[in-house]
Amino acid sequence: MKLYFVRHGETRENVENIIQGHQAGTLTDLGHKQARRLAERLSEIAFTAIYASDLGRVLDTARYVGAFQSAPIQLDDRLRERGAGIYEGLPRQVLWDAEATSGQPQIEFRPEGGESFLDLQARIEAFVEASFSRHPGEEVLVLSHGGWNRQLLGWARQIGVAEALDLPQTNTCVNIIEIDPAKRFTVHLANSVSHLEPLAS
Repeated sequence: MKLYFVRHGETRENVENIIQGHQAGTLTDLGHKQARRLAERLSEIAFTAIYASDLGRVLDTARYVGAFQSAPIQLDDRLRERGAGIYEGLPRQVLWDAEATSGQPQIEFRPEGGESFLDLQARIEAFVEASFSRHPGEEVLVLSHGGWNRQLLGWARQIGVAEALDLPQTNTCVNIIEIDPAKRFTVHLANSVSHLEPLAS
């Protein structure tokens, strides 16, 4: 299976450094432009299946992509960003401070009403295992979030959950991994944004 996974377009919350988590988020004008460029880039590929997070910022991005594809977009809440619970809608620094003072490793910290990064990784692994069984040898597209993508990419590269937090994931970037019948990962592309050049705000 060849798995393409992309991040949604830029949101107002991204610009303002606000934690979105399971909130919908709102694409900026630039985010809409990015999504159109992404859709055009991916139009050359006829995906067997397309999966998307059910959160608004991904749905708005997926509509552009879907216009060029015949496969229907299937929503899956396992593709959601890490749930930040009580910190959603607040400046990102507030969550970082809470993680730092919790006395726990960052990847184990679970905000009230939210998830840890280990919880997120478990969701990712469950989705990939199911997709591998459902789509052997096929090209599959996933539209998701920066944090989700980082952990999948880290898993494919066999680095830890903590190390994966620093992997770059630009809005509407394209990542490609291939999973062979023995379930070995090959990373073909990571954080590719060639479709955005040049694109001014």
